[in-house]
Amino acid sequence: MSREGRTGKGRTRWRAERPRGGAVYLLSNPSMPGLLKIGMTTRSVDRRVREINAATGVPTPYRVEAVVEALDAAAVEAATHRMLSRYRVNDRREFFRTDLNTALGAARRAARRHNGSIRLRRRARLHLAALASAACVSLASLPVVHALHPGLCFPWLIACAVAALIGKPVALAELVTSLDGRGIGAHACALAAGGLSAAAIMRFL
Repeated sequence: MSREGRTGKGRTRWRAERPRGGAVYLLSNPSMPGLLKIGMTTRSVDRRVREINAATGVPTPYRVEAVVEALDAAAVEAATHRMLSRYRVNDRREFFRTDLNTALGAARRAARRHNGSIRLRRRARLHLAALASAACVSLASLPVVHALHPGLCFPWLIACAVAALIGKPVALAELVTSLDGRGIGAHACALAAGGLSAAAIMRFL
């Protein structure tokens, strides 16, 4: 590192520019239906949420819907905000008028782009779009699994269903929900690709 990077203003600028590990959180509030707060912290998410809930302007506590952990949390937050820019209520605030499904889709894409990992906090609230994504990815990849070994088909479908429901293993959960929030066109393309791969495999077997 240069001398400027070690002292004075240069050191301050270096600290501001280097990636900061932390977490991006998605919060909902029953008193503000349809709004989601998407922010970032370099500390504990639970501690940050307690601070937000302690504010006098919050009628009811926020609930953590999802957390994205990344080495560059600021980049994940910025990417998520960009993808949801049309839903942003105020450019100076972190509130977005959108459904959780759409926000989760953006957060997942941002996490993959910046090598982060996403964790859902409220598994009981399973959304239809997430299930549709899991079903689509599972079926689209089934021909390849069948080509590897026919006996793997049923265990593969079970594994995909479990991953979609409980979010573990994380890698498989992120794979099967990769189409979440991408719209019907992406689902149709995935199924078409699965059909083409099935036709190609059957032709060469």
